Amino acid sequence: MRDYGKIAPSFWTGETGKLLKAAGPEAVIVAMYLMTSPHANMIGLYYLPKLYIAHETGLGVDGAAKGLSACVEAGFCAYDEDAETIFVPRMASYQVAESLSVKDNRRIAVLRELDSVGSSEFADMFRQIYATPFCLEAHRYPSVPHHRFSPSLVRQVVEACGGVCKGCKTPFSGGLKPTIDHVVAKINGGTRDRANLQALCGPCNSRKAVLDRALFWERCGLEATPYEGVSKGSFESAEPLRSQEQEQEQEQDKTLLSESDDSNDDFEQFWTAYPKKQAKQDAAKAFRSAKLKPEQLQTVLQDIKRRGSSPDWQKDGGKFIPLPATYIRGKRWEDAPLAQPMTGAVEYRNPFAGAI
Repeated sequence: MRDYGKIAPSFWTGETGKLLKAAGPEAVIVAMYLMTSPHANMIGLYYLPKLYIAHETGLGVDGAAKGLSACVEAGFCAYDEDAETIFVPRMASYQVAESLSVKDNRRIAVLRELDSVGSSEFADMFRQIYATPFCLEAHRYPSVPHHRFSPSLVRQVVEACGGVCKGCKTPFSGGLKPTIDHVVAKINGGTRDRANLQALCGPCNSRKAVLDRALFWERCGLEATPYEGVSKGSFESAEPLRSQEQEQEQEQDKTLLSESDDSNDDFEQFWTAYPKKQAKQDAAKAFRSAKLKPEQLQTVLQDIKRRGSSPDWQKDGGKFIPLPATYIRGKRWEDAPLAQPMTGAVEYRNPFAGAI
């Protein structure tokens, strides 16, 4: 266990800090905990089950989940649900140094920490981020292992994709073997849920990995990125995959809205009532996954009406209203009721009046 953890003053005034404060006190508490946790290390990559966060912060399971989700959305950290591992990209620069020479003993300590956490996608990202600042190019690392999926799950995913690669549309036959890809990468908050899996051929999977890491780099606000310009098309081989994924999402959205009339009507009720009308497609997916019962839907609609008149949702023209999908996935209607402002003056009475 470390004796102490450093927190820079810019945590409170920086762009990420502002996003965390806007997300609520749970996000701030979780972010502070991640940097000072008794389980943390100097490189910001360590094992941390959510129950640890819930117990040691006192936020409880729901509060810890809400705070961690907000930290991921703000780009402060990434969380691997399967490995229960946290990664705070900027932590090493705060806890160790902005840069290290080859002969610096702290660099040796960093390498030992990396060796102790083993091979993972987060460890690979750390090496890329700090390759130049910490002179890590000269250190050899094992390759990052691919996620393993059961043969039956692979067959199900391939069948759901129509037996073709969702990127280039090439059929999986002959020598072309499928790989299983996370639609939303795990480093960007994705899970191993069946709905977040798709089948890609090897080349398409590799191209999408570049885009996933570029998005991670952008979300975390990292400088000197090796992926600069990716979103603008400098990686020409990745561009067709992006456009095809967008087409795929549009097709999925149409499917969502046509599969069930009742589900469609329920979602439209939610969409009409919710004040921030952004990312409708993502909201439809989240709504379908939630599988709300009629009484739950009514609770949601009542909560939206109540929060719509609250100061938090009215402040700055609704700037702090969460996205519809975030509201549903986080089950925000189950949060503690917002405190109601006091109405009228309260008469003060001196308890010592008339005592003398």
